Amino acid sequence: MVDVTQFVSWPAASGIQRVLLHLAEQWRGEDVEAVYGFIGDGRFVTGPIAALGRQIASVFRSFSVGAPVSSDVVRRALTDTSERSFPVDNIERAVDSYLLPEPTLRADSLEVAARLHTSTETIPFFIHYDALPLTQPQFFAPRSDGGLVVTRYHRTLAQAANIAFISQTARDAFESRIARQEVLNGIVARPGADGLGRAVSDSPAKPSFVTVGTVEPRKRHRLMLEAFERLWSSGRDFRFVILGGAGWEEPGFVERLRELSATPRLKWVERPNDDVIAEELSRASAMLYPSEFEGYGLPPLEALALGCPVVASAGLPSLDGLPSHGQIRLPEATVDGLMTAVETLADSTSNAGYRRGIAELRLPTWERFTTDVESWIASEVGHTARSDVNPATKGSRH
Repeated sequence: MVDVTQFVSWPAASGIQRVLLHLAEQWRGEDVEAVYGFIGDGRFVTGPIAALGRQIASVFRSFSVGAPVSSDVVRRALTDTSERSFPVDNIERAVDSYLLPEPTLRADSLEVAARLHTSTETIPFFIHYDALPLTQPQFFAPRSDGGLVVTRYHRTLAQAANIAFISQTARDAFESRIARQEVLNGIVARPGADGLGRAVSDSPAKPSFVTVGTVEPRKRHRLMLEAFERLWSSGRDFRFVILGGAGWEEPGFVERLRELSATPRLKWVERPNDDVIAEELSRASAMLYPSEFEGYGLPPLEALALGCPVVASAGLPSLDGLPSHGQIRLPEATVDGLMTAVETLADSTSNAGYRRGIAELRLPTWERFTTDVESWIASEVGHTARSDVNPATKGSRH
């Protein structure tokens, strides 16, 4: 059972919920059957994982046209597709394994997860993204761990034996800074690059550069803007496109971006949907992604999948182990370094060479991500089932 109580409580179409979307849409069910489950009135309401995928996709479509979906709407929709329910306390008699795929603020889900750490009947599994609010608190708003909700979640996972990490960087940080020990049955499952599709694109007639992500200090929009302001001052007619909402940033800087977005030089789309992101990337000279810290950093991979060159921090976890074709990797993100990279990729001949290099890359896929997670769970459940004294009792479980 995949616990989606957090999604049902807060259907925000976030990056992490995008992972949940692909997990639900691509689950094969060949190795282990999966159902969704969410907590309501002391019971888990469960249904087919494919129905969850359709509901998450509906939420994303609604958000993309500026019509957020309420928790009540999602709850009713999933209740309508549910096939059974059972008391939360009966989870060990209902399912063989339990997957918590999101960091959760819900105490009831964390209580279930913590109780299953010592269960001999139901095996708990987790997907972990990053611990940045705890390991790099300087990049997050004050009180981002209000009520110690982030700390409580990580304390629960610190006791877990089965965790899938989205990158080796995330795993290393968790084991060294949070759990202070090796996760016994940990794996690294790389999120896919193909969420926006695959394409081959040509460099634009007028140089245009795109960045994707919330406007906040960690993403280094200030650095990018300073680079472009210097380029504009030197007579370069380059376009800068920002795709992402205003996050934790100084109001004066946000206002500066809004003023510039009224000019032809800068475009800011605060609620971009997938179609907008794919369109902007497919006609951009390059994506800029000089983010300082990431658990993974998916947007550059999605840009490469669309044939768009990338300028990114050299230590970005999503690029680990990937050849540098089609990319300019910055050992240190500086204004001068960004300006040089932008000038390089603004040149049509140079840009075409970087685009040719992208064709040589073998990028991770969401199908592979889901297969890795499913096989990982099935392997551990199968190992336990082989030692079960009465396997027939689990015939109706998931």
